Amino acid sequence: MFTSNRGEDTVGIFTTEAENEVVKVGVGSRPNGLAFDPERHILLSANVGDPSGPDSHTVTLVDVRRHTTLANIPVPGRTRWTVFDPAQSLFFVNIADPAQIVVIDPQRLQAVAGHLEVPNRGPHGLDIDPARRRLYCACDGGKLVSLDSTSGACKACST
Repeated sequence: MFTSNRGEDTVGIFTTEAENEVVKVGVGSRPNGLAFDPERHILLSANVGDPSGPDSHTVTLVDVRRHTTLANIPVPGRTRWTVFDPAQSLFFVNIADPAQIVVIDPQRLQAVAGHLEVPNRGPHGLDIDPARRRLYCACDGGKLVSLDSTSGACKACST
């Protein structure tokens, strides 16, 4: 189990073997959304950042077994929710502004692997249907956007 500890810029790692113990690993500024790659044992922390520091928006990849930070990757804006796609072995992270979903490849630890444009204001909630290769993104603009997770093509928008 994992926690994002926004007040101390860490994530917490709990195991079933020692459920009363937590290991904390430092991540970027104000961690929020978390997603886990169970095959590689990598946790992604989507860090909200500091509004007064535009370069503070990052995602952090953590090696859960070793309790170490693998990478801090800059992203173009404030992060929100994140999901892991086991079919493609990729993380997807909502960015509030510019309205997009960034793609993080845990095999490429240095940069954003790509991005998908979101045709509505303020991507917020995010979920995935890996079998159908669909990302579902709830937006502050009042729409639910469905995107193809491989091409980024908008499949459906509703109010």
